Amino acid sequence: MTNSANAKIEDCSTTLTLLVFAVLFFISSTAAALPRKDYSAYLNPSQKYLDHQMKIILRKVSLKYHKGMSRRARFLDWKRKIKLAYKIAGIKNLYELRSQAAEKIEFHNIPWSWEYFRRLKSKDGHKEGVRLAIPVWIPRYSITVKLYGGFKKKWEDVTSRDRYLGYIYFCPSLRNVNDKKHYRPSKIYIETSREFAPFAYLFFQYIFREGLADTNLRVPIMSVRCGEDTYAAVEKKLPPVFTCVEFRDEINGDFHYRVISKKCDTFSEIIHGHHKGRSNHRIGCAFDVNSFDFPDVKDGSPNPISKAKRQFNRDRLHRIDARNLPRWVYEAAETIGFRVPYQWSYGWGFTDWHHIDCGKEPEPTEKAIARKKDNGSRVIKKTP
Repeated sequence: MTNSANAKIEDCSTTLTLLVFAVLFFISSTAAALPRKDYSAYLNPSQKYLDHQMKIILRKVSLKYHKGMSRRARFLDWKRKIKLAYKIAGIKNLYELRSQAAEKIEFHNIPWSWEYFRRLKSKDGHKEGVRLAIPVWIPRYSITVKLYGGFKKKWEDVTSRDRYLGYIYFCPSLRNVNDKKHYRPSKIYIETSREFAPFAYLFFQYIFREGLADTNLRVPIMSVRCGEDTYAAVEKKLPPVFTCVEFRDEINGDFHYRVISKKCDTFSEIIHGHHKGRSNHRIGCAFDVNSFDFPDVKDGSPNPISKAKRQFNRDRLHRIDARNLPRWVYEAAETIGFRVPYQWSYGWGFTDWHHIDCGKEPEPTEKAIARKKDNGSRVIKKTP
């Protein structure tokens, strides 16, 4: 072959190489120029189970969002809607909902149970229990798991013959849980009391909206257990092998952990619960977020009932397993008026990190009791 022929071949090869690089550059630059998907429509999920009056209330308190909405604008909108929700409910503190529920339960002489309470009539003539759709971010390759429950003493007794409560999402891969760029928007249905519903809706809307504004602020909300007595997952399919975080102890504040693989025989081993006594869950005024019980895992993540000091470092735990709620989510709950885990004692040194509720009426202080007695004595003196 002549030198001129070789030169032509080299020229063609060079030209082809440059052409390939040009095509790849064009594709990458075009992809980079494509606008991000607009998920803002998911902020207000359809509410097919709610009555017309409840839908109107939710529309009034619903958060606004548009592309480029500043953090300050979002916060001010949120504060206005919280104030409006309290005005509509006619209360100053959320623990008043518990007091109202207690009076209603006593009047009707029924057990402190969601299965009984949800059937009662509210002030506006509708049932106390509502099924509310909330917007959530879900990791890719998550699967749905059905839940059933009822007025039972043990979650082990729950079967598919009990009342269907809805579904939660389960993601077997911790890597996908932490991959926020590939989250997808969805919704979850929760059962809650009629008066509590607008506040729960605002809370989960706020979490979802922050994720719309900033991908790094996306928090996977895969399970929300609200109004119920006892529940468990009931599925014919077997749970897949899943990965989770295990720490080396259940007390200390260090972050020595490992990622392990686990296999369970049934979903109910991972997803179950029983709310005892006069729990706020039993009146639809509490929720457990991302409550997964990974058996035989030390100080298991996410959001366990734990003694460990490390659990107070919420942001670091969120980076290890995104299902752990970060600090700003708890601060948002406090802003609404919810009682958050570090405000009360679960007992025996434990903190219930996935539990948020309406709280309880504060115990009166000695000064308040003395003042009340003093006011009473003054009234008596004035009475002829």
